[in-house]
Amino acid sequence: MKKILLGLLAVSAISFAAAPNYGAAVAEGTTIFQTGQSGKIAVTGAVTSTIPVVKYVIFASKDGVTADDTLALSTFTLSNDVNRNVFEDTNLKVYVKRVNGSNDGFVELSGTDIVEFSLERDGYNMNDQNIFQNGWIQAGGKLEMLPLALLSDAKVNEIVQQAKASAPELKVDGPFVYKELNATWQAYLQPNTIHFKHTTNGVLEIVADTRTIRQDYNPFEETENKAVETALAGSVASSGFSVLVRLR
Repeated sequence: MKKILLGLLAVSAISFAAAPNYGAAVAEGTTIFQTGQSGKIAVTGAVTSTIPVVKYVIFASKDGVTADDTLALSTFTLSNDVNRNVFEDTNLKVYVKRVNGSNDGFVELSGTDIVEFSLERDGYNMNDQNIFQNGWIQAGGKLEMLPLALLSDAKVNEIVQQAKASAPELKVDGPFVYKELNATWQAYLQPNTIHFKHTTNGVLEIVADTRTIRQDYNPFEETENKAVETALAGSVASSGFSVLVRLR
């Protein structure tokens, strides 16, 4: 907008310009002057700045070369066994690169490109950091989420309603399944959670790692775990979940 406005000012100045009045009396410091005097002409113009537009691309890839426009995670197994409570396979990584000048590929980031990642989930209460961490992280940082946050609230609620047939005390808050019994708080928690690690500037790795959120709740007993996992009944596709990126 600044560039447009300054341009309009220049056009306006030009439109008000007129031919000199050759019959005017000579005068010092004007457009009509004589020997021994100095003349003067007013100058109009404009100053602008040009900010280069740099295009970036975010994609999923195994090697940082072959690019996919969707991050397809390997299936995450819900289990109280820390060795089984992992992804079934190594996940693709998320990469951010610069689009090249011919718009048919990408090049590496420059040294001044500072990438930040965050997470987004449809219907999520962004204030509840104990369920889903959604801050912006630069290289060296990480985000963590409960595995059920990959599913929609409607699907989690459906699972819990079925599980209540054998564990009626269960409650649900978005992707968080819990119960309060005799002033004791318990929740559907496993040893590991899903970690999004910003390992190198512009590269995000998704792995299973030790749970550090919802430490104020004890894990369910076997009865409640079994009720939830029976209702889950196999693999369920994720819904409404995205990785966000911005450049500083």
